[in-house]
Formats: sequence, C-alpha cells, structure tokens
Amino acid sequence: MENYFIKLWGTPTLRENGRSLPLNEILGKQLTELLCYFLIHRGELVSHERLIELFWPESVNPQNALKFAVHRLRKLTQPYAETKEQEWIATGKHGYLFSLQAPVETDLFQLSSLTPELLAKQPGQIEALIRGELMEGYSSMWILPIREFWKEKVKTLVQETAGILDQTGQAEAALQLTQSALALDPYSDELNYRYLSELVKAKEYNRALKHYDQISEQFYHEFGVEFEGRSKSLIYFLSSDREPSHSIQELVEEMNASEDECAFYCEQPVFRKLYQARMRESKRLDINSYLLVLDVQSDSAELGTRATDALIQIVKTQLRSCDIFTRTANCQLAVMLMIKAESDVHKVVSRLSQRLNRKYPTNQVRVYYHAQKIEQNGSQPAAN
Repeated sequence: MENYFIKLWGTPTLRENGRSLPLNEILGKQLTELLCYFLIHRGELVSHERLIELFWPESVNPQNALKFAVHRLRKLTQPYAETKEQEWIATGKHGYLFSLQAPVETDLFQLSSLTPELLAKQPGQIEALIRGELMEGYSSMWILPIREFWKEKVKTLVQETAGILDQTGQAEAALQLTQSALALDPYSDELNYRYLSELVKAKEYNRALKHYDQISEQFYHEFGVEFEGRSKSLIYFLSSDREPSHSIQELVEEMNASEDECAFYCEQPVFRKLYQARMRESKRLDINSYLLVLDVQSDSAELGTRATDALIQIVKTQLRSCDIFTRTANCQLAVMLMIKAESDVHKVVSRLSQRLNRKYPTNQVRVYYHAQKIEQNGSQPAAN
C-alpha cells in the first residue's frame, strides 16, 4: 500500500513517488481549502452546519453546494485510495471527516509529534517543516487562528529546544535553530530575544547590534512604531558607552526574569491628567504625540462590548509602555500615541484592526478612528 504525504506548511502540496504537485492543480482552490480543513481536523466529525457556515455562508442552496463539493472531492481523491476503507473523506452522522484509515501523512502530524528532546537530536528537521506560512496563499477567516496556533506552537517548541541545546553545550545549533524560526515570525520579541542572547553569549556583539537594527528598521517601516520589548532592553545595554555593572550571563538571566513592556491602561480621570502633562511635554521637548480615538462599531451592543474588551487586550500588548489609553465609552477607546508622523497612525490602526478581525470578522465588527496631534494650539483631527 502506497502512503501519500501532504504538506500544509507553505503551498499545500501532495507528494507521491518522489513527485510534488500543488493540491490546487489537482482539486482547484476551493476543494483544496476544504480538504485542508478536513486534514487539520483529521478524525473529527465536522457537522454540515459548520461546513456551510465556513464555506457557503451566502449560498442560495448550501446543502446542495456542500454535497456536490464532497462528491467532487471524493471523486478526485479516489485514485489515492486502494480500498473503500482507505477513502479520504468518510461520512458520519450529520457531517464528514477525514478518515484515519486513509494512507496519508501530513507535516502537521510530524510537527505535533516532535518534542524538544527529539528536535534537539536533529534540529534541522524544523527548517524543512516550516518554510513559508501555513496554507500560504489562502486567507479565509477560519485559517487565521489556526495559523496563529501553529506559529505559537512552533515558537514554544523552538525555545524549549534551544534551551536544551544550550545546556548540552550546542550553542551554535541553538543559534541556527532560532534563526530558522525567525523566518516564521521575524518580529517575535521572544525569538529575537533568544537569538540576540545566543549572539551575546558567543560574544558576537556587532552581529547582535546589526540584527536588531535591521529588524527595528523593518518593523518601523511596516507598522510606524518602534520595535520594543526585551530585545530592545538587551541591545540598550550592549550599545551603552558605560561599562556594564553585570556580566553578560547575569544580564541575560535578569532580562529573562523581567516582564514584557506593554501599553499603560488607566481610568479616565488619570488619563485626563496625563493628557495635560503630555500636552505640556510635547511643546517643551518637541515630541510628536497624537490623541487617537478608536470607535468599535457592530450590529449589536453586546457584540460591540465584547469586541471592545478584546481590543483593550490587543492595544495593551501591541503598543508600547510609553503609549497610554483608557475606555471613554462602552465601545470607544482613547489612546495617547507617541509616533513620528501622522501618516503612521493609519498603520497602527490597521495593525490593531487586523488583530481584532482575527476573532471578529469585518462583516461583524469594524474599527473607525479619529486622530489629532497633541499640542496646545490644537489642530483638525484626521478621521477614517
């Protein structure tokens, strides 16, 4: 019996007899996405209602659309099953599932079976598995949280494995492993901190400074804010003209124990006082600060409240410790944002909105904003 391998990381691809063929060339894009959904939830019965909600929410006759799609999927995958039991798509009560008997293996299965101890023996395995992003080229809403889940899973696996490699004297392997994972999430503060720490331990200080400068410049160009976190704190000590009062090892241990910086949330009375102080500070120190008002709009008050609660957590983790915000209404936030130019405000709002829309799609929740520079003379707000 021949076994087939489907790679979901990167472009979804079927491998057989030493050949690789993109799944969309066999199935088309919609059926490829449907097959990938079944594969990711392999062995789980997916109800008709759930499939219709994800793939045919606006269809006039969604039941027929679902049955026809499954029929086509079975027909196109029939050549890869030698017996009835090996057919890829099985029927259950009120739903379908990807059969556990199908002779198919996936990279996600291989990845989920990896432990830090196993990966430490062959660190190069991870680079072969995580090239590109999960289901590259597909952007349906259901994919985004799954993509984030696997990204976090890989980051945790890499960091735990790098710790084992460090303990066993394989610093270079730990460095290469972390560098491979950075291709998956180049702006991860955890991975950048781990990578910079490895360079520091190897006394490659110039290389560490150069890496941080590149990441910081790319991050600002894309999002319009500075790259913050423990990585920046570590670089600050490296680039200081003063002689450090700690050894490098002590510094790394100290930074490991510290918490990540995040935006400061306060109640409205405190926010008003801080706003007045920021207004005076902006004039005295020539600092560019903007008052950003975020309005969350939705079809229902309950949904708007939940979405605003989620947005508070996103703002807290995505902005910096120098940024201050408060809740001014049930579905409204006010943010004091330190930023170089007003044109960068849209980049910040876009990033926050994208994070929020991973949980609440744009057809349910939208974020609108007004921005005004903080200065004593005042100016007309920019709106969107």
